[in-house]
Amino acid sequence: RYLERFHRLALRLWPAKPLKASLADVYFMLGRGLYNEGEIGQAITTLNKALKLKQSPQVYLQLAEIHFWRAQYDRAVKRFTHAHRRLKGGSAWRAYWELRTAPLIARARGRFAAQLRQKARLASDTPTRIQLQRAAKTEEASATLLRTRALHVGKLLIANFRNNKLRAEILVHIGWIFWQIGRHRLAVQSFNAALDEAPNRASTYVDVISFLVMRGYFDEALDAYHRALARPEISEYLKAYCTFWILDLGRRAKVDPDRLVLAEVFLKHLKGRQWFHQLARFIRGDVSYQALSPRAQTKGQRAELDFYHSMRLVRQGKVAAARKLWRRIVDSEMMAFFEYKMVRRYLERGVPSKPEKPKRK
Repeated sequence: RYLERFHRLALRLWPAKPLKASLADVYFMLGRGLYNEGEIGQAITTLNKALKLKQSPQVYLQLAEIHFWRAQYDRAVKRFTHAHRRLKGGSAWRAYWELRTAPLIARARGRFAAQLRQKARLASDTPTRIQLQRAAKTEEASATLLRTRALHVGKLLIANFRNNKLRAEILVHIGWIFWQIGRHRLAVQSFNAALDEAPNRASTYVDVISFLVMRGYFDEALDAYHRALARPEISEYLKAYCTFWILDLGRRAKVDPDRLVLAEVFLKHLKGRQWFHQLARFIRGDVSYQALSPRAQTKGQRAELDFYHSMRLVRQGKVAAARKLWRRIVDSEMMAFFEYKMVRRYLERGVPSKPEKPKRK
């Protein structure tokens, strides 16, 4: 209400100089911030306010992500569909959003199909069972068609866009789609091309390394990690979390310790007061979980500490105890955190110590 009153007042006081950020934009940014803090209920309310004022693809995408992580796959698909119908602007803008949403909506359709098949198995009458089975096949076919079209769109965008950072983002999305259809080699090539295209784009390193680590691809993740360490533009903060992930997978996979030397050296230099420096002390073994727990002041900090403690438990063979922590992280709804996404995958598929074999779609 305060925001609405402020915007109305600003419009009266400065009619010739409207605020740069519309009320819809402000609600979206606020909703995004609440999402990042794990306040999902408030985020949904705020994002819906933004939608009433302006039906932008960013808002639909954010709501779709929330529905996806809450396993509301049918609602996620509907949100994506609404976003596509309301896209405005030139063909390049539409194509960009079509590609950007494709990996997640294809996963949502696949998960929705699985839910329909499960309902079909439990159906008590034949007509209902057949109807559910057909619906599941339709969702799977739609996901396949979506991926095929997205790859075509991605190639067109790469051929026509000149902005290096945008091209890198496109290549990452293409890589994710290749992975979904079981083309592992092409996916890794696309990830590497993204790193080559814009070596100073920090989010590419984080996206690629986290993606590969949670699937057990140590060699490929380590290569991207070494490239990140060499870039002065990449913040110490991002390098630290990439270091945590590389060390966890490397130790779990029992790789030659010499291959972890650079990560170990970087870890030793994290001795400040910031939270990620305190996490580094825990990962080094300088402070115990019990001693650090009281210093975790926010929901996000508690989720992170639980995650890195759980991965230590996995290496100790205490998987049941680790899974309890993973479920607590899921309950925190810190959906914006990479650790949250890792936990969701580990709960479904287990923790890999070697490369997973991609399933062909």
